[in-house]
Amino acid sequence: MDNLSAEGIQLRANHVTDESAESTRRILDYTLRLIFHVSFIVSFFILSVYFSRFFCFQDLETLPNAAI
Repeated sequence: MDNLSAEGIQLRANHVTDESAESTRRILDYTLRLIFHVSFIVSFFILSVYFSRFFCFQDLETLPNAAI
C-alpha cells in the first residue's frame, strides 16, 4: 500500500469489505444447508423409530395363522 492515494486506499478497503461480505454469505449458506440436512436426518431417525413399532415383523410369529 505504498504510494496509494486516498481514493486508492478507499477502493482497496471497499474490495476487502466486499470479499469479507461474500465470504460471510458463503459461510452462512453452508451453515444453513448443514442445519437443514442434519434436521432432515434427525427427523427421519425419529420417525423411523416411532413407526418401527407399527411395522415390527418379529411379532408375526406370535400371531395365530401367521403365514411367513
